[in-house]
Amino acid sequence: MKFSLLIALALVSLTSFEKIQARRFPSPSITEIQPELVSPGEEIIISGSGFIKNFASAHKLVLKQGKKKFKLQILSSNANSLTALAPGDLSFGDYELAIKIKTRLLKSRLARAKQRLRIRPKAPAAPQLKFQIIKEPEEIDKIFVENNEFEHHFTDLKLGINSVSNYYTQDGFQSKTSEPSYFYYLPESEISPELELTQEDPISSFAKKISGDEKFDISSHTLEEKNQLEKSFFVKTPNDAKYLEHRVKLTPIIISEIHAKEPESITLLNQSLQSFDLINCKVYDSLKQRHIFEEELIVEAGESFQLSKNLGINDDGDDMKLECSSFSTSLGF
Repeated sequence: MKFSLLIALALVSLTSFEKIQARRFPSPSITEIQPELVSPGEEIIISGSGFIKNFASAHKLVLKQGKKKFKLQILSSNANSLTALAPGDLSFGDYELAIKIKTRLLKSRLARAKQRLRIRPKAPAAPQLKFQIIKEPEEIDKIFVENNEFEHHFTDLKLGINSVSNYYTQDGFQSKTSEPSYFYYLPESEISPELELTQEDPISSFAKKISGDEKFDISSHTLEEKNQLEKSFFVKTPNDAKYLEHRVKLTPIIISEIHAKEPESITLLNQSLQSFDLINCKVYDSLKQRHIFEEELIVEAGESFQLSKNLGINDDGDDMKLECSSFSTSLGF
């Protein structure tokens, strides 16, 4: 009899302890939900206070829309944030979000977030662009690859680089926007009429403002054509196949390679479409003349000739020059 009484008293004491602890346990609070738009099946970061670190199962997150309620799976917990997973079968719309903490001994009151959880269709792929440069606003609608099924969201059009994203509407809700694609707006009234090149075969090329020092690096969009001894560099817009065209005269022969170690040599490349005679052409280093071609020496179009002899090339760096009657060309290292 006494033993049964002791057990009953112990259970009463434990129940009283749980109630006291529950009253003392503070309610958590939610200050922010990220991202602002969430798609079904995506992770959510919930920031706030009063959470329990490394004890995800103690937290109960509930979504409410009208009379419908849904539980969120909590993936991890820290003192100031929770990572949860939106159910994959959630309907689009705005949901109330509430949280409480409950363990075997402790529980808090239900706390509601001021911010709604906004469930929206997944973002589409970024826009595919057929043109990356426009020179007038009317060309914007022509930059996209044909049969693009999405709507487009633009930033306000400005000189230089601009962005555009895709979105669509499903069940009356606008989707999240895609990652942006980028294009340049380079109007004729603001940009120099020719490309500015850093070299004949450009590592980089620029569209330069007519007034001011601002330059826009468009080397990845610069095209080139070669015709005899001339190269043409340009960009394409929807209405202009050769916008900002810049022409460069080429020398028929260039020094394509320098070998400073013994045996010293330079390689001469005929980049023209015709054969070339090197007779009377002279080779110089940075100090003086090192060689003259006294006899006929034909280099066929597209072919190379290697001149091997003591050319006085400085191992630490030098400039070699080929001088012919109609042109000169050089290469340094």
